[in-house]
Amino acid sequence: PVPPSVSVVAAPSGAVEVNKTVNFTCRVQGFYPGAVNVSWQENGTEMNTRSNTQPTETSRGLFELNSMVTVQAGEEKSGSRFTCLVVHEDQEPISGTGILRVTAPALGESNEGLIGDSSE
Repeated sequence: PVPPSVSVVAAPSGAVEVNKTVNFTCRVQGFYPGAVNVSWQENGTEMNTRSNTQPTETSRGLFELNSMVTVQAGEEKSGSRFTCLVVHEDQEPISGTGILRVTAPALGESNEGLIGDSSE
């Protein structure tokens, strides 16, 4: 078997405003055979996403798939880790993680004192 590479991409990337939605896409690439199990966790807790995306075969005879989860950005979710767990064959799970960054709404004054060292 050929194990996949797993990465998580957020769109939009970077910090989003409260109540905006963010799509996290888990890219599972370059595996064979094409049976794979993808699940999502939010801060280590299993999410209820049933992503039954079917893998597609690439020209090299390997498989890839994208699994997407949509998250609403609440202030309490800032810094939340969204982890995509991929189980392929009988191997250990391979994971990728994206972090949700939420900006506080502008209150007409600088909130920088509250944010601390979160410079990109």
